[in-house]
This record gives sequence, C-alpha cells and structure tokens, in this order.
Amino acid sequence: MASKEYHRVWREKNRGKTRAADKKSYAKHAEKRRAKSANWRSDNPEKLTEYLKRQATRAKQRAAMRRYEAKRLGYAECTEYPPPPSDNKCAICHLEAGRLCLDHDHETGKFRGYLCHNCNMGLGKLGDCIGTIRRVLAYLEKADA
Repeated sequence: MASKEYHRVWREKNRGKTRAADKKSYAKHAEKRRAKSANWRSDNPEKLTEYLKRQATRAKQRAAMRRYEAKRLGYAECTEYPPPPSDNKCAICHLEAGRLCLDHDHETGKFRGYLCHNCNMGLGKLGDCIGTIRRVLAYLEKADA
C-alpha cells in the first residue's frame, strides 16, 4: 500500500483522534492561517473572483438538483417565503440557530415554520407522520416513568 493511501486509511480509522488533533492544530495556528488566507486573497483577486463564481455556480446546480429530486419524488415546492423570525429561534426547540431551515408541507407546499437543522432532520426522519411522533412521545414518556 502506498504511503498516501496508508495515511488516508489510518486517518479514516482514527477519525476521533485526528479530529481532535486537527482542532487543536487549527486553534494553535488559527491567526497565522487567517493571515495567510487574507494575503492570498489580496494577492490573487482574479483567482478569488473565479473561485467565488465557481462556488456560486455549484450552489445553483445543487439547489436545482434538490428541486429536481423533490419534484421527482412528488414533493410540492414551498409556495410562500415569509421572513425568518428576528430572534432566529427554532419553532420546535426554541433554541437560537445560526441558520434556520424553511419547513413546509411536502404535499401541499404550505409553509409551516423555521426550524434549526436538528429539528428539521428529526422531522424529516419521522416522515411528517403525526402518528409516529405520538408513538415517539409515548415511548419517551414511558421511559421517564
């Protein structure tokens, strides 16, 4: 096995160790890395512009693919886009989130609220089924008793 491949496999197997070491290294050298990045950006404005255009194009392509997949699976597109709450809090857990996800009914397209990533993922995993959510609630209440 080539050295590069060996190290890639080792890092994958020891992901917990490597993440901790990477975080520690980043914290130690964060200021130096930020300065280096800022210098590169100021020295290479044309490359930066080109990079940002590529990123914007990729983001548009990903969004189009998500819309295509949603339509293919029979989900309705959200019909309204109200402004997010000023306090930036999730409608379910009421915790402040950096970015909120727009939640809507996939059958009707009706807007339901803004959710944090975790609540949005949880709701998606439960399949928007009230019966399933009630069973989860009953399970948790039974476990608490």
